[in-house]
Amino acid sequence: MNTLKPCGECTACCEGFAESNIFGNVMRNGKKCVFLVDEKCCIYKDRPEVCIKFQCAWSQGIISDDLRPDKSGILAYVKNLENNDQEIFAIEMKNDVKFSDHFKLINDVKKLNTNLNLIYYKDNKNKDFFKPKHKIFNLKREV
Repeated sequence: MNTLKPCGECTACCEGFAESNIFGNVMRNGKKCVFLVDEKCCIYKDRPEVCIKFQCAWSQGIISDDLRPDKSGILAYVKNLENNDQEIFAIEMKNDVKFSDHFKLINDVKKLNTNLNLIYYKDNKNKDFFKPKHKIFNLKREV
């Protein structure tokens, strides 16, 4: 069993890049959680179960230490699908993500040695799709 890394000052999941409903307040597509005040959760001690259970791929140790979401600008997490499959979703949270971090993420997913697909989003649009058993494709920087 892996030990989860503490979030520390990272609030990437609360900034609207992970979809959720927090006490009736919808958070998605860049609409941050209403309880995120001055870059801190004002209900942390009483946060709902959905917040307690959410763990990004970085906190689970799935991706490299230097890909912490607030540092790299990439929030990656494992998403459970309706058919009981899973995929890794990665969302680019800022415009100046290092191109090398894209490759680190893909290589980290490849090292998992699973059949998990990696879905990469930029500006809430599907930018890249990577199947672990195939070569990397469609990883071009948009200018």
